[in-house]
Amino acid sequence: MTRTNLMLLTKRLLFAFLIASAAGCGLFSKTTADELGQCPNGDPDCKTNSKCDQSQSPAVCVIPQGACFPSCQTGFSCVSGA
Repeated sequence: MTRTNLMLLTKRLLFAFLIASAAGCGLFSKTTADELGQCPNGDPDCKTNSKCDQSQSPAVCVIPQGACFPSCQTGFSCVSGA
């Protein structure tokens, strides 16, 4: 293997790792209120980092602007609520 091939392989592996890391934090998933579900009992019915919007009928769980959703696993972090 030449040095150029080794550098290219290293870059590809790094890129694949970054994509897998971003996917682990839900960076590429878009969740809507319909997927979160209804919350007749308020916030306890909602998943972590989502809130119950009782101004809707029926009340539904929503993601506050800037919130990390779904919650990031240990060792990951959200960027600008992504």
